[in-house]
Amino acid sequence: MPITITSPNPTTPVTLLRPDWQPLVATRALLSTDDDIEKTHPDNLATSLPVTLSWQGGTPPYTVELTSPYHSATLTALLTCTASLTNLHTATTYTCHITDAHQASATTTFTTLPGPRLIALPEPDHAPVNIRDIGGYESLFGGRVRQGLLYRGSHTHAYFPASIANASFITDTLGVKTQLDLRYPQSVIGQTHSNFGSHIRWIHAPINAYHSFTPEQNEIFRHALQTFARPELYPIYFHCQGGSDRTGEIAFLLNGLLGVSDTDLFHDYELSSLSLFPRPITIPYFQEWLAKIA
Repeated sequence: MPITITSPNPTTPVTLLRPDWQPLVATRALLSTDDDIEKTHPDNLATSLPVTLSWQGGTPPYTVELTSPYHSATLTALLTCTASLTNLHTATTYTCHITDAHQASATTTFTTLPGPRLIALPEPDHAPVNIRDIGGYESLFGGRVRQGLLYRGSHTHAYFPASIANASFITDTLGVKTQLDLRYPQSVIGQTHSNFGSHIRWIHAPINAYHSFTPEQNEIFRHALQTFARPELYPIYFHCQGGSDRTGEIAFLLNGLLGVSDTDLFHDYELSSLSLFPRPITIPYFQEWLAKIA
C-alpha cells in the first residue's frame, strides 16, 4: 500500500511559536516583577510548538528521516501514522522521508517560519527554565544569526527541582560543550565544575545586572564576550540565575554586534516574559542600561 503524506502542507510555512506570541509577550511583560515567582507568574509558556507529521497507508513500523542544512534526525519503530517533530530550527526548509516495513516510501518538504527559537525541554516543570537559542534573527548585514551554537537560559537548579533528563537533553541533544556562568561570586562558592557534568567546560564570568560598565566591570564583560570568540567552546549555554537580566544583557550585546535590528533585540529581551520573569523594555534600569551603550 503506498504512503501518502497529509501534513504539514509543503506550500504553507509552519510556525514554531504560538500565533499570539507577540501580543502575549506584551501583556505578560506588564505583570508583577516581584520575587515571589510562583504567586505572581507561575505559568511557563516559553516553549516551542512541535510540528506534526502525518501520513496514510503503508505498513508499520515506520522510519522517519528528517534532514535540513543544520539538523538531521531519525525516528524508528513508529507504529502509528504520525510523528511529533520538536525543537526545529526557524526559517529553515526540512525534508522528511518516510519508509515502512516493506520499503514503501514517501517524501515531503516543509519550511518553518522565521522568529525566535524557543526550546522545549523533556521535563518542562523542572529546571532549567527560560531557554532559547539566540540565533535565527535576520541580520542587517545580510543572512541570519546561526542557530544551534548559543543557548541562553536559567541556572540549572533555578526555582524548580533540577532534572537529569533536562540536563542530558542540553548536553546530548543540543550538544552543549561549555557552561558560561554569569552569576555573582557568592552564588558559586565551592563550585569547581559544570552543573551538567565534569565533561562540560565551566567558565565563570560574574557580570553585573544593568549597573555596570565600571572599569572593573568592563574587564569582566570583556572576559565574558571573549568566550564567544573561541570556536572550540561551541555550542555554549550561558546563564545567570533566571536567564533574564545578566543573560539578557549578553544576548542583547551579541546579537546587536551581529546586526540584529532593535525590534528583534527588544523582542528577545521581552521573551523572558513568556517564562516566569516579566521583563518590559520600559523598566527604568533597562532604559538606563540602553542609554549607557547607545
